[in-house]
Amino acid sequence: MVSAAHEGTEQVFSKIKEILRERPQAVIYDLGCGRGFWGKQIKLRFQSVKLIGVEVWEPYIGEARSGYDEIILDDIRNFLPSAEKADIILMMDVIEHFERSEGLRLIDLSKKKADHVFISTPIVPYPQGPIDGNPYEVHRDSWKPEELEALGFEPLCLGKVVGVFYWGRSS
Repeated sequence: MVSAAHEGTEQVFSKIKEILRERPQAVIYDLGCGRGFWGKQIKLRFQSVKLIGVEVWEPYIGEARSGYDEIILDDIRNFLPSAEKADIILMMDVIEHFERSEGLRLIDLSKKKADHVFISTPIVPYPQGPIDGNPYEVHRDSWKPEELEALGFEPLCLGKVVGVFYWGRSS
């Protein structure tokens, strides 16, 4: 969702700040980092973290680069199974781009690879096709808050269009 309104941004930063009190040098994966909105915002606020973006659409990487310590050009379905553990995984405006079974697999893998997982996704029907020639921007599924809550996620913000959800190993 390239044009997402970023509902819940402050709630995400507040929760990350809480996590970083115990792990100031945290490793964060921003899966499907796109043009780097989250990376740039996180680096402005939390310089001590190691921030790794993973993006499948090469044209986005140039714009995103400045927000990350490292950017990996890969499909997150390929990256995540062999990735090293991270402290935090962000999947912001990502899971709606996958069929349900793939989305569930990515959520499960994320929970195994990190102690903290953040997800944002439209919580109302939000059809979307390719954007700027990017076929990965197509929305293939939609998620309801109760579906993510059933997977152990707590809603941080339920906006008019986007919901932001958090899962923590200790929550």
